[in-house]
Amino acid sequence: MDSFLLVDFLIKMFYAMVTLVFVWMVARLSDKMIGLNFKYEFEKVRHDSKALAIYFGMRIVAISIVVSSFF
Repeated sequence: MDSFLLVDFLIKMFYAMVTLVFVWMVARLSDKMIGLNFKYEFEKVRHDSKALAIYFGMRIVAISIVVSSFF
């Protein structure tokens, strides 16, 4: 029984790692597709912490929706 739980845990961890890599790839691809110079944009919003928090939060939500449509 313990080996079953271990295998189940390892499979779920593998899926989680694959999903994280996929999220990272989608984020990078979307930046390149729209021609976003991330360093320049980051410097503009870095001084406004609320804008930066909203940007990162909405980016994660949007990428999560895209990833959930694939898995």
